[in-house]
Amino acid sequence: MLVDIDISDFRHDVLKVEKYNKGIYICNHGFDLHLYGRVNNYPLFDIKDEKLIEKLKKDKTENEIRLKHEESKPLKVFYKLENWANMSSCETKEMQSLNSYGIVDSPDQLLSLYDFETDPRKFVISLRQLDRLNEEHGGFRYRKNGSYYGIQKPESEYLFDDKHINTIFTFHIYEFI
Repeated sequence: MLVDIDISDFRHDVLKVEKYNKGIYICNHGFDLHLYGRVNNYPLFDIKDEKLIEKLKKDKTENEIRLKHEESKPLKVFYKLENWANMSSCETKEMQSLNSYGIVDSPDQLLSLYDFETDPRKFVISLRQLDRLNEEHGGFRYRKNGSYYGIQKPESEYLFDDKHINTIFTFHIYEFI
């Protein structure tokens, strides 16, 4: 579920933050610094593989970190797969998974991909709006900012060069611990 956080102690002179919706904030860089120690920066959105966990427990030569990673995954996820069909980065069912950070065309598009309200974990989402007209050549690069879940189909490495795209949003999903 999405939860609101108290942003009154945020340094608003440095961090321009605006509440978009319940648990969703549009801001510039630095949002995570205000959440330090209260959140998991990289929650997982694929389910536990119980068979793999059993295999890792039996085989002592396997990496302990891999076992911990697999055990930390949720028991159930709540995708809205019907909304994934037009995503440019999701050509197959196997690619239809959500990362804890990435790029979307709008905040509502992110909400259409995953049912955060049904998931019992507590999330807060930060979004950063990027407008092509405010970009310089050599500025925002898609591949350095996570998966692109939009439908606008980037044709260049840089937002500045994609004349058919005016606005995108980077997102980061945080899970309260």
